[in-house]
Amino acid sequence: MTNRRRGATPPRLAAAGSIAGALALLAGPLAPAALAADGDTTPPTLSFPATVPDPGTQFPPAGNGQVTTLRAGQSGDVLFTATDDDPAGVACLRWSFDPQFATGAGWTCGSAMPTDRISVTPGHWGTSVLYVQARDAAGNVSPVAPYSFSVPWAAGAAVPQFGDVNGDRTPDVVTAGPSGDLRVYSNPAAGPQYTVGAAAVLSPGGDSWANYRTTHRGGTGSGWDVDALIVHKDGSPGLWTYRNPGNTGVRGVFDSSIGLNRPACAVTAENPDCTGYAANWSTTRQLAAIGDPMSTDVGSTNAHHRRTGLVTTEINAAGDDAALWYYPSASDYRLTAPVRLAASGWKDRDLISPGDWAAQGRPGLWARDRVTGEITAYTLTVTTITITDEDGITISYPTVTSLGTARTVATGITAAAWPRIGSDGDLVGNGAPSLWGITPEGVLQTWTGWRTGTPADPGFTLDAPTAGFSAGS
Repeated sequence: MTNRRRGATPPRLAAAGSIAGALALLAGPLAPAALAADGDTTPPTLSFPATVPDPGTQFPPAGNGQVTTLRAGQSGDVLFTATDDDPAGVACLRWSFDPQFATGAGWTCGSAMPTDRISVTPGHWGTSVLYVQARDAAGNVSPVAPYSFSVPWAAGAAVPQFGDVNGDRTPDVVTAGPSGDLRVYSNPAAGPQYTVGAAAVLSPGGDSWANYRTTHRGGTGSGWDVDALIVHKDGSPGLWTYRNPGNTGVRGVFDSSIGLNRPACAVTAENPDCTGYAANWSTTRQLAAIGDPMSTDVGSTNAHHRRTGLVTTEINAAGDDAALWYYPSASDYRLTAPVRLAASGWKDRDLISPGDWAAQGRPGLWARDRVTGEITAYTLTVTTITITDEDGITISYPTVTSLGTARTVATGITAAAWPRIGSDGDLVGNGAPSLWGITPEGVLQTWTGWRTGTPADPGFTLDAPTAGFSAGS
């Protein structure tokens, strides 16, 4: 979280560069308690209002019934009242943000000191805490006063969201924990709270989830309002999906898996070449579920319109390069004839599923060069295919046929610095996809994303990463 103060003029010395000016400042409101001559030992008091007059520009206290229209990444004011028994009043303020008060926070004094409001910019949705402390001219310091306020998630809580696995209507990060379990972080921009999605014994091989690649965006079956999980282990001929909910009926608990078929590759107008297509999933090195390829809208049914599509990178026989493939789904828990999107150039690239980064109403794809750390955003070209299946039933389904516009999103986010990386959509509540990564030391960090272009000419950028928290090594 960042902060700024509106309408403040920095304090000036009485005579710039002079000894007299410096002594005047020391004898004024910045004087230490040892120099105070009035004997005042009563500290200032700080209070916050029970309600705010303008939730459109101010952050109400958490739980008071008011809801701000501000979102993560937008600046607003926290109102306060600071008083002191001494006629000279409060001389200085300092403040910092959660998770705890920073004792090293600097004092702001004199004309630069805010008098009734502090402007803050929350970096994530959910609850944040501002800590404020006051000091008077005698050097008396108030207790630290905490102010909790809540920032709504951008899309609202009533509508299902792609990226959500536990039903809280916000995207979740799903990744292996240090003990080999599978963890679900519902608000990774805010802190380390997580739930266990699956114990290690529930992985396809009963071993640590750290041995598997997982992806989620949309369902592999019809009509669900939360994501299913797609899972693969390097070198394995199998690919699995975990239904959500599974046997327990609890969203976000993955305890029921189904093997996904390896469809035959056919030369068609949409896929003119099947060269190098493998007989099983053992050549797969990256995978990204993109969700419904046609739309990010869940519509009036409050469920995903169509099953998710899957993008993969698959190495060649020599092991020195990889192709990019797209797998559509024409029926529940089954993939159908793939489309090769690129014949080469994808061996050292990580696939990331951000959702609708270009504001085009349908998902796109990000890819990270593992060596340079450059992240490229792609739009996707989609068409509808109509086939007659083996039972003589006519089926229509959407498929991706090519990569579209390419834009550089970021550089320097290397695999050496962040071995694990993903997106899963808008993690901070500002209405645009975020990025997350885990360092070799096990620190989970997030990057807030921002759209910079138009749907016709899209652009995107990422803020610097948050300090993050330890997710285990």
